Order: sequence, then structure tokens, then C-alpha cells
Amino acid sequence: MSAPSTAPTEFCDYNYTGPVQSVALKAKDTEGKLTVFFEGTFHPGKTYTLPCNHPTVQAWVCGQILTQKEATHG
Repeated sequence: MSAPSTAPTEFCDYNYTGPVQSVALKAKDTEGKLTVFFEGTFHPGKTYTLPCNHPTVQAWVCGQILTQKEATHG
């Protein structure tokens, strides 16, 4: 029996205000292995579509380097 997927299912647009940095976000696949699903470089003032429920994204929102925009993608 496979573990349920924990890959992100709901995405939101975020404005980024932190420093330029390389980012790789991971989530567990259907077999429970960590898989990179987003990899790129963030630049201040840009908007990125990221998973709303990812713990790293939520931490960045709390740290105020990401600000969620109103539109949501499912």
C-alpha cells in the first residue's frame, strides 16, 4: 500500500521581498520519497506561484518575505 501523496495541491501567488536567493522546495511523492517540485532563484519585487500549504512557504509568509496576493490557483 502506497503512502498518500503530500504534494501541494493548492497554489497561491506571492510577492517576494527578501534577498536574491536560490530556492528548492520539496514534498513527499506517492511513495513517501522527498521530491523537488520547485527550483529557481527568487528576486525581490517579483511574484511567484507557490503552494499555499507548504511549511517553508508558510514560514516565509510569517517572516514577511512573502506576501500573498488575493488570486488563488487550484
